[in-house]
Amino acid sequence: MRVLIWGTGRLAGKVAGKHIAADQIVAYIDTHKKTEEYMGRKW
Repeated sequence: MRVLIWGTGRLAGKVAGKHIAADQIVAYIDTHKKTEEYMGRKW
């Protein structure tokens, strides 16, 4: 399964790596990004 996560708030941080394996997450999508990297991955 390949997963895209919309948002980089607290919920996304809690789900990633705990309920969904980190290697299944293909990308994080955020409308108003503040940094070029999130959870060790570039945008």
